Amino acid sequence: MTIFTLLLGATLAAPADAPARIEVYPTKVTLTSPRAVCQLVVTGHFATGETRDLTRDATFTPPAPVVEIRDGVVAPKKNGRGEIAVAVGGHTIKVPVEVSGQSEPDPMRFRTETLAVMTKQGCNGGSCHGSPEGKGGFRLSLFGYDPGIDAESLVRGGLNRRVDAFTPADSLVLKKPLMRVPHVGGKRLNKSDLGYRVLLDWIAQGAKTDDDKQPACVQLVVYPGPNRILRAPNLAQQLSVIAKFADGTTRDVTALATYEVSHKDVLSASDTGLVTGAKRGQGAVSVRYLNHLESVHFTMTEEVEGFVWNNPAEANFIDKHVHAKLNQLRVLPSGTCDDATFLRRVYLDLTGLLPPAKKAKAFLADTTADKRAKVIDELLASEEFARYWALRTADLMRVNSKTLPEGRAELLADWLVESYRKNAPFDKVATELLTATGDAAKVPTANYFLAIPNLEDLAETTAQLFMGSRVNCAKCHNHPFENWTQEDYFRIAAVFTRVKKTGKVVSAGTTGETTHPTSGKVLTPFGDVVTDPKADRRVAFARWLTKPGNPFFARVEVNRMWFGLFGRGIVHPVDDFRSSNPPAIPELLDTLASEFERSNFDRKHILRLMCNSRTYQRSTATNKFNETDDALFSRYPIRRLTAEQMQDAIGYATGSLAPPVDLGAQITKAETELAAAPADKAKQTALRRLKDRTSYATQRLTPEQSQFLMAFGQPKRESPCACERVDEPTVDQALQLLNGPLVAGRVSGSADAFAKLTDAELAEHLWLAAFTRLPNEAERKKVADHLKKAANRPDAVRDLVWAVINTREFLLQH
Repeated sequence: MTIFTLLLGATLAAPADAPARIEVYPTKVTLTSPRAVCQLVVTGHFATGETRDLTRDATFTPPAPVVEIRDGVVAPKKNGRGEIAVAVGGHTIKVPVEVSGQSEPDPMRFRTETLAVMTKQGCNGGSCHGSPEGKGGFRLSLFGYDPGIDAESLVRGGLNRRVDAFTPADSLVLKKPLMRVPHVGGKRLNKSDLGYRVLLDWIAQGAKTDDDKQPACVQLVVYPGPNRILRAPNLAQQLSVIAKFADGTTRDVTALATYEVSHKDVLSASDTGLVTGAKRGQGAVSVRYLNHLESVHFTMTEEVEGFVWNNPAEANFIDKHVHAKLNQLRVLPSGTCDDATFLRRVYLDLTGLLPPAKKAKAFLADTTADKRAKVIDELLASEEFARYWALRTADLMRVNSKTLPEGRAELLADWLVESYRKNAPFDKVATELLTATGDAAKVPTANYFLAIPNLEDLAETTAQLFMGSRVNCAKCHNHPFENWTQEDYFRIAAVFTRVKKTGKVVSAGTTGETTHPTSGKVLTPFGDVVTDPKADRRVAFARWLTKPGNPFFARVEVNRMWFGLFGRGIVHPVDDFRSSNPPAIPELLDTLASEFERSNFDRKHILRLMCNSRTYQRSTATNKFNETDDALFSRYPIRRLTAEQMQDAIGYATGSLAPPVDLGAQITKAETELAAAPADKAKQTALRRLKDRTSYATQRLTPEQSQFLMAFGQPKRESPCACERVDEPTVDQALQLLNGPLVAGRVSGSADAFAKLTDAELAEHLWLAAFTRLPNEAERKKVADHLKKAANRPDAVRDLVWAVINTREFLLQH
């Protein structure tokens, strides 16, 4: 049993050691109405550097009879001034308090209280009455984003039975969640809840909804934030939530806010904003009030028996940040992988291919200290790298011959390859794409706009690719999990509303506006301010997007590169950046983004740093301290080869596909020969095969290839989501490997391909080709015995090859 399994009462026990100092938030309490309250938060600062919430350990002495205090919540009693004495651990702080307006009316506010309660009770959530069609004939706007809809539905809908101003307690909006009458949503209220009192009083006061002239909430301030570390056994933290309004006033809404946690096994949050840790790990608490959402990220730590940090070597800042997080959470990293594992891994990650057998044998025999760094540089400079990483990008940009026919898919794919080949700065790549104009048969980047069918899809795709944000939810309502509003969505759309597509020609028009679908207001395009009303708005957007310091661009791209090497992003899913989905190691992501900007958006530079890190070169083996880790990169994650990697690997291991030898030079030579004889069909076929050798960007495949690749999750390129490529195991995959047409055909030819090799040579070549290692003595003996006993050597070779490509060692990236 760990300390995290103890009861909440134990975790809230008074500290045995005294703090060096304390502080109280807020530093002054001002209550201006009868129902105003203020949540005080007491923090202790200890000599060890630890900060600890002492709110429930403190003693509060109010200035009677001005206020009363319970669990740090200050409520008014009568007008007056005074000081609240807050004492804990031998320290006392006096907090000024001023109370006024106690004889003034303080009616319930529909927009800022009633709707907040409807959200807190879950009534207007997406699975309840906030769904597009509502539930049981009762529809509310999602999380109260449209008060007009809610006013109509609550007060005038349901034959006026939902609220009853004459007998408020008989209102359906109260009886159903109390389960006084049947309610599909179950019990949602108790009479002791603040929500019940707010709704009852609002109805009793006439269920008024005409407070639209009241100042709107413009900001939410959550204390403490945005990051908090809780150390066992002190695993509680009281939050304070302050709403700021357009007229400059503020209101404590801690009790009205809604609290959602990202990892329920790590932490929980009460209705009053008390966060409690459950076990060692990380999580976020998302605090919502009306249309505003802020998140506080928590790290729960405890001492682990037997854990001793072993100060592993660090190659660069990547390791520094990863190790700091691992040490903080008492996770011990795995050791460094062996040379064979590293070579196979880095070849697959940077080129999508297995290393040639001769290259593998030479690398294993090399004893120089910098051989890993050298091979990383060699691969980053290769044609195979450019084509493989262009393939990955083409997946997201819908480079598909069905949507881009007549050779235009190939044109855009070749442009992507060229951008990687020349290592074009990524800000320039993005700008060229987003501002493209011209004939798509001649201007490759114009096809970005032609591959995407409509304006709204273009806004969503651009946000997902370059801002890491899934804004599609905000098309119909404010985003339920982030601060993206419906207005933000259509402001992004406004960037592209003047783009004209005439046949294959893309142009930038000078007229056309986007309006808000509800208010009809003409919306300002997202991005930098456009001073010339006829200027191409995309230019200002691209300038804003790629400007150093942009909160999205650099962080999203380095996260994608990390995902390409580890199979998991620092933010995961890789295209779901939001405050409620924090990065596993925030300092690592921020430093990588800063380095990306500093290097003039040099993608190869960032990949080189990542591949040279000890973090990337870790073993997949686990130890007792990291065997459950799946997010902090304490060990290299095992994953299945992608569809394209597996197809090429099978071709290489069976001898049906020759390993690449300076593919770039071969392509250049073939293109030169074809230029001299453009009608030569054989030369055309040869060039096409060379280009398709490492790139399926144009998806020009045989039926056997298509069948195999689809079975193993190759995306159809119909969306910008990385999730379109799937890696879940299926029965079809097993059948393809057992005797599918592609595997059967390639295995069948292996006997001829390896006919000239001796038994010993065959074992060595096959192990180097498939596993990037030499066979051990036991494996050599098994191969020799198998071949000697066989009555038909070609069949025995085929069986051996088939067995090798069906091993886990071959099929997995490790």
